[in-house]
Amino acid sequence: MYNPKHFQISDLEKHLSFINRHPLGLLVSHNATQIQTSYLPFVIEHKDDTLYLLTHVARANPQWRTIEKDKFFISFRGPDCYISPSIYKSALQVPTWNYTAIECRGEICEITDSPVALDALMKKSVAHFEKQNETTWSYDLPEDFRKQMFKAIVGLRFKISAVEAKFKLSQNRDPQDHTAVKEFLQSSTAPFAKEMLRWF
Repeated sequence: MYNPKHFQISDLEKHLSFINRHPLGLLVSHNATQIQTSYLPFVIEHKDDTLYLLTHVARANPQWRTIEKDKFFISFRGPDCYISPSIYKSALQVPTWNYTAIECRGEICEITDSPVALDALMKKSVAHFEKQNETTWSYDLPEDFRKQMFKAIVGLRFKISAVEAKFKLSQNRDPQDHTAVKEFLQSSTAPFAKEMLRWF
């Protein structure tokens, strides 16, 4: 993605925090003839300074069948908002759009339909998202039901070698205008405002 230097974020902890807060990623894979996309919830594994992203897809989704050969990236989008020139202190300004996004690239390191591996993946995913959601559903399903469910999905594990983060938060503006944008968000009742402030 186009990412001028003043919008680049290299802090790994911010990357991990961002993906955890916005785990619905867009998996984009492409080869010489086509582009395929899927919106999927991802869970992070961070081991020995290596980042892995785990998810599952419907077996009926054709994307997983070619992902080993295709190039891919996974895009995560966070909060975004319109910035009116009326917010700025400086004159002769134009509107812009502030947003936050991360792109991950690497290689697919596991494609599995093993019931044992899928069971472990689903337990991990459910525990993670139930905790995030502050809900308490227990992954305590009858074995026959789980086996039927596993026939309909495929597990994917990506090893990530490059993460690019773009947090476009008016950093390219004069300090007084950057402060004015922050103050606007602090006073705004819009649902995106507080989440935008988290990344300033």
